[in-house]
Amino acid sequence: MAHEVFIPKTGIYMDDCHLIAWLVDEGTTVRAGDALFLMETNKVEMEIEASAGGIVHQGAPVGEDYPIGRVIGWIAEDDSEYRRLVEEGTSA
Repeated sequence: MAHEVFIPKTGIYMDDCHLIAWLVDEGTTVRAGDALFLMETNKVEMEIEASAGGIVHQGAPVGEDYPIGRVIGWIAEDDSEYRRLVEEGTSA
């Protein structure tokens, strides 16, 4: 089952964030702990790490604001799961 990539709560007064960049390309294989995306909140930029290893499917475009907890992508465990996410047009 694909692991959800979501906007984490990193501060007590944080309600949303701005997705600045994906730090890996669509379809890239990552390991848990690899830098995954860059977000900004309260004028502070933060690199967010992958919570699991697998193949990245980006579900949200950069340059947008997203609320805390919003799923913005997935990490598929294998090629067939990744293809299924892409074919379904899964987006945030």
